Formats: sequence, structure tokens, C-alpha cells
Amino acid sequence: MKASLSAHAAARNAKDPIAKAAARAAGQAVATAHCADHSMGALLYVLNVYEMRGMSFERMLKAQIAKLPAKIRPMARKGVLSRLPCQKPNKV
Repeated sequence: MKASLSAHAAARNAKDPIAKAAARAAGQAVATAHCADHSMGALLYVLNVYEMRGMSFERMLKAQIAKLPAKIRPMARKGVLSRLPCQKPNKV
């Protein structure tokens, strides 16, 4: 939890929005060790970085979901899409 709090503190101090989102992603990722739900936060911040960089996060997200066991792919896809802001990709 200490590493997570440090990463979020770095995010608060970051001026660059991409650096801020990357630090938040790191904070969420290390927080997964104490609560699995934080893994979703890490993914959402990484998708945010992709979007800010003008990159297609839909392709990356689709590839990541494809790596999951088939029986949980629909649940993971639904969970991610329900947490994305406004514009939701159609091809994930």
C-alpha cells in the first residue's frame, strides 16, 4: 500500500497529463496486491494514456481481453466497457 500511495502522490505532483495517468496506473497496479479490484483501475489509466497519445486503445484492449480464459472474456469485456468514459469502442 505504501508503494501505491507513493505512486498516487507522484501523480498529484505531475504536470504532464500522461505522466499523471501513468503514475496513477502504477499506483492502481501495485494496489492490486491487497485488492484485486484495483487491477481494473490500472487498465483504465493505461487506456487513458493510449487515448492521450492519440493511439488506438481499442486494438490493445481487444488483444488483452483475448489473452484471458474464454469463459471470463465476456465478463471482463463488460466490466471494462462499463467503466470507460462516454465513448465506448464497438470492436472490443
